Amino acid sequence: MNSITSNGDSLFLGRQPILDRSQATIGYELLFRPTAAILPVGATLSAATADVVCSAYAELGVAQALGTQLAFIRVDADFLCNDLIQVLPATHVVFELDADLASSPVVLERCRDLNGAGYQFAVTGCDGVTNSLRPLLALASYAKLDVEGVDETILAGIVAQLRTTSLRLIADKVETPSSHALAERLGFDAFQGYYFARPVLVSGRKLGAATQTLVRLIKLLNDEAETHEIESVIKGEPALVANLLRLTNSVGVGAASRVTSVRQAITVLGRKQLSRWLQLLLFAHPDGSTGIRNNPLMQLAALRGHFLELLVQRCYPARPQMCDPAFIVGLLSVMPAALEMPMAEILAQISVSNDVRDALESHAGQLGQLLELVEHYDNNDIDAAGNMLANMGSRLGQQTLNLCLTEAIGWMMSLGVEE
Repeated sequence: MNSITSNGDSLFLGRQPILDRSQATIGYELLFRPTAAILPVGATLSAATADVVCSAYAELGVAQALGTQLAFIRVDADFLCNDLIQVLPATHVVFELDADLASSPVVLERCRDLNGAGYQFAVTGCDGVTNSLRPLLALASYAKLDVEGVDETILAGIVAQLRTTSLRLIADKVETPSSHALAERLGFDAFQGYYFARPVLVSGRKLGAATQTLVRLIKLLNDEAETHEIESVIKGEPALVANLLRLTNSVGVGAASRVTSVRQAITVLGRKQLSRWLQLLLFAHPDGSTGIRNNPLMQLAALRGHFLELLVQRCYPARPQMCDPAFIVGLLSVMPAALEMPMAEILAQISVSNDVRDALESHAGQLGQLLELVEHYDNNDIDAAGNMLANMGSRLGQQTLNLCLTEAIGWMMSLGVEE
């Protein structure tokens, strides 16, 4: 396999967000993996070769989608020593190296050359600061440590040693609130994983006042209420006004001039888009202090909503009426994490159409099938995603899925950038 051009449907693009202590996204670890369909019998999935990754990075528009965010890419010695990798943007790429490579003089020399060209490195699998590891750590900007299932005392000792260096420490495999709490206690600088989307769900909760207001507004829009009535409700919530204006003035909306009033925001957005933004604001902090840049759940909800919308456009081009429900399904699929409530109890308090309800409750219907596919993608489950694509036949291929993902990431990233 020499390039994604000739094997566009054979490469899986996965990702995991990396967040700093303020919950702002600093980048993504990108996973470029060949799908099982093109592997020799008996072979295991491994990292794609350098030429494939570089081609995919360019052809999928990854750099444009990520903007200022960093792309963390795992590499081995062969990958690192391939001259082609220098087409990747030095200001946005971080190469992840296993600590075992520190013993290779060839790797160290190559890292020195790349470091001089502006590339950054992250060292994984560190078990302390040893003499053999010091030369590689001196060239690196980050150290990544697994925190899931690791004894806290042992982990604390490794962190203490690494704190004697200038490295920023990233906690890896942070998939639960408890592992995130552990990493915070130990003073990690950043956290990788979907811990923020997997809270403990509590039955019997009721929607808070701010959420009830949003639901009321969404219902008013669905009922085609008068603009002055919608405006009046919005103005009664200062935090809602602030969030609405922030989103309306983002690059993702593309207003011709800066929006400064609620009525203007309603006009610029239009009712359909306003309804979408109000749904997105269900993920905002009640006091309005946290915009999308520091709200990973809002980012995930926005990304999923647009990802599903793009997939519907590709799969069912003759059915544009599916786009709005697709966006709603993607967005609301993250709602249990935002409200810490089971989906069934959320849907009992928020009115949705039957096709949206079926998709969210049981992955039923065409929207439910696409939602399940996107969830496998979020979990980097190559086999499950591949099986679903195979069952969909010619309707959707791996390359289209990758392209839709990068486009959705770019759109989501633009929401937090004001014009």
